[in-house]
Amino acid sequence: MADLASDSGAARELAALAGECISALKAGGKVVFAGNGGSFAQAQHLAAELVGRFRTDRPPIASLALGSNGPALTAISNDYGYEDAIVREAAVLVSPEDVLVLLTTSGNSANVCEVARRHVAAGGRAAAWTGSSGGTIAEVCPAIRAPATDTARIQEIHLVFGHTLCHLIERGLAE
Repeated sequence: MADLASDSGAARELAALAGECISALKAGGKVVFAGNGGSFAQAQHLAAELVGRFRTDRPPIASLALGSNGPALTAISNDYGYEDAIVREAAVLVSPEDVLVLLTTSGNSANVCEVARRHVAAGGRAAAWTGSSGGTIAEVCPAIRAPATDTARIQEIHLVFGHTLCHLIERGLAE
């Protein structure tokens, strides 16, 4: 965590991402989170912080986490394969006006990388939160890298990233 505190690059990248999210929200877009496993749980948590409230009472902020529709997730996984579950969901729920925030500790989650590829190809803005290596997703979109290699530490840092992003969005929309 000491590395994170001294990483002004991550702070600048999060501030820039927050600015992109605020612009998208003001234009009618939304913030869409995606991840697998623990990263999926954090994606849901962060979407809830925006739709509900983070630090202040305010109107809901348009946000969602891909994969949160359990029946769709299992049906698509059964019929097409797990790799396509959030990809198919993103095809109908995410527009180029939205900002995609992708959580992947390895940076190599095939389904998360594919969602990023398609969104960026459609002209959308995406950013990934990864571990120190960045993984293959760093070739698709900007990656804000947690200065760690251990999955638990990466996920803890991603939560700090997420709470920072939610705070900056709330504050920015209130101005």
